[in-house]
Amino acid sequence: MLKNIVSLALVAAAVVGGAAGQELQLAPRANSKDVVVAIAKPAGSGIKAEVRFIQVLSGSGLQVDVQVQGLTKGEKYPYHIHQKPVPANGNCTATGGHLDPAGAAAAATAAGGKYKCDPANPASCELGDLAGLYGNMTADANGAFVASYNATQLAFGGKNTILDHSVVIHGPNGTRLACANIIGYILSTDQDSAAGLNDGESGTSNTHSPAAPRAVVASAGMLLLAAAATLF
Repeated sequence: MLKNIVSLALVAAAVVGGAAGQELQLAPRANSKDVVVAIAKPAGSGIKAEVRFIQVLSGSGLQVDVQVQGLTKGEKYPYHIHQKPVPANGNCTATGGHLDPAGAAAAATAAGGKYKCDPANPASCELGDLAGLYGNMTADANGAFVASYNATQLAFGGKNTILDHSVVIHGPNGTRLACANIIGYILSTDQDSAAGLNDGESGTSNTHSPAAPRAVVASAGMLLLAAAATLF
């Protein structure tokens, strides 16, 4: 938790301390070593969600913050990182299976068993099996779900990168209800390619596309508020 607060505070400080006459902004750069935060905003079937992946300042992994509305109280909603991005038509089925670069599911099948994630043994889990590792989404009385955890296996680069993949929320019966692409952001002074944290909220509207940048500025105040919010 403290690492997440420090990471967000440093990003905010960088924005505040930009060079005179320039405003540092968060810009999408998939597969960049300079990515500091990545965001997916799954929407569909009455569900509206935001999943933020934040670079941990020291150590390994990413801080994951999840906020969801529109769920049914008492139901369990699995969610995962999937192999493929959401296409332009928003078809969640086209995202393929769960992200599994180490082949955990194949290994379980080869051993004569059936894939099942054991949180006590992360090596048994698919990289993208967030529900298996950290629990399903379960709504409160208002249909909302909030979670925050450090996913030590996730990264913004290398074989465990989450960039250019997608987040899919499933219904209790496994139906794919909502999805969106994971978009990475770096601190940038490039006004033309700048895009803020308030990108479109559907799976299609935040698809990574250099030809269609979203010129929305992310303010330092937003980041500072996000850092402060993790204290409570």
